[in-house]
Amino acid sequence: MLTQSLQLHCHRAIEWHHAGSAIAALDHSKCELCKVPPAEADKLELTSLIKKSATDLKGKELELNKSNFEAVGTQAAVLAGFAICMIVKIDFPDDVNPVSSSLYYFFALINLVGNIACVASVACVNIMGTSLGLRGPDGSMLQAADGMHKQRDRIFWAFTTGLVGCALATLVLAWLKMQPVTAALCTAVVLYGVASGVKVSLHVQKLFRYKETESGKVDDVLSSETVGPESFVRQLGVDSDTLIQLLAKIRRRRQVLLLVALARRDGLHSMVVRRQAAGTPEVIFRTAAVLTGRQ
Repeated sequence: MLTQSLQLHCHRAIEWHHAGSAIAALDHSKCELCKVPPAEADKLELTSLIKKSATDLKGKELELNKSNFEAVGTQAAVLAGFAICMIVKIDFPDDVNPVSSSLYYFFALINLVGNIACVASVACVNIMGTSLGLRGPDGSMLQAADGMHKQRDRIFWAFTTGLVGCALATLVLAWLKMQPVTAALCTAVVLYGVASGVKVSLHVQKLFRYKETESGKVDDVLSSETVGPESFVRQLGVDSDTLIQLLAKIRRRRQVLLLVALARRDGLHSMVVRRQAAGTPEVIFRTAAVLTGRQ
């Protein structure tokens, strides 16, 4: 068994040597693939791979923004329904203070308008953004993801306006419908809730704050002809070991493509491509001349 294995490996080595000699004797000056510098071809293929990864990353960002906006829009729609009930369902006696009732309706309308604006913005951004990213021209995924990211602050501010209007309308309603002691307790609870919400929002904003100039921009990778700085590669999740593996894989692939192109051009045929268990490609060219000359 061992002897047969050694004979098989020797036979493959002889075939590889003869095929290499036959290919080396060809006229490489007429082959277009040979005219491309190896380093430049590897660089272009690696750039294409990174651009594909950048586009996939922007697609994930677009889906993330879409899901976040849908969650905010759902809550805003619920609050808008509460605002309509606050305006329509609640009646006040005739002897109520007109200033207090006016403040109540004013804050209720702020609640309604802010939440409706939030729902409308979410609907427009999600529909237009996803349509542009999936059906637009080349580079539209980048434009759609960045556009949705820029509209994030406007949507959150509209939702915040609706929340503040709802809280203030509830506070005024407590003084209009309840006894002074109960109204004071409700006022304390509402103010504590508003203060806690503001504090948590500021803390979270400070925790996740970053400068746009310090982040790697994927649009530079997508719009350039070469691979950008190292921060772009890190943002795409490609480390140094992966880059080395990619470059090695690209070089092996180019060698296979070069041999295939030369074989097709000069009549070499019956190509067999095999991969060993370690992943190293083994290319064996069997030609009629080699087989008849060595048998």
